[in-house]
Amino acid sequence: RLTGVYNKHYFLLRLDEEINRAIRHNHPVSVIMIRVQIPETVHKLAKLIRFDDVMIVSASKIKSSVRKTDILARYDDDVFSLILPRTGEYVQTIAKRIETAMSSPLQMPSGNERMTVSVNTAFATYPDQAATCDELLIKTASAIGIEKGSDSIPLAA
Repeated sequence: RLTGVYNKHYFLLRLDEEINRAIRHNHPVSVIMIRVQIPETVHKLAKLIRFDDVMIVSASKIKSSVRKTDILARYDDDVFSLILPRTGEYVQTIAKRIETAMSSPLQMPSGNERMTVSVNTAFATYPDQAATCDELLIKTASAIGIEKGSDSIPLAA
């Protein structure tokens, strides 16, 4: 838990649990995926700063933008994923809040460096846009550029 958030394995387990809970209680569950991108213009600076530091600070900013009951995980090297129980149409507002938080420069813990990153977000909601865990994952992952056949889109637990 280098970034202080859950890993992909835990995320997949919890997504399955939350979908099952949503089925039983007839409420929505949303997933947001967030890809953190370092602009090419600062790529040399990024090599001086550990990429993990960028992800640690990014995780902190994302966590401060969501509810304590939401489940944040590092899904891939540069991708975070969020499970938002009981969140339907409000998911777009939350995604926008994350984008806004991430638009201000990140203060690196290793010194005085500040870095501006960009993020791509994608979201889907059960049952409106996806009927299964796998559909939620495929829909959100493909929207931020993760290939459908990739190891990064495993079948949910």
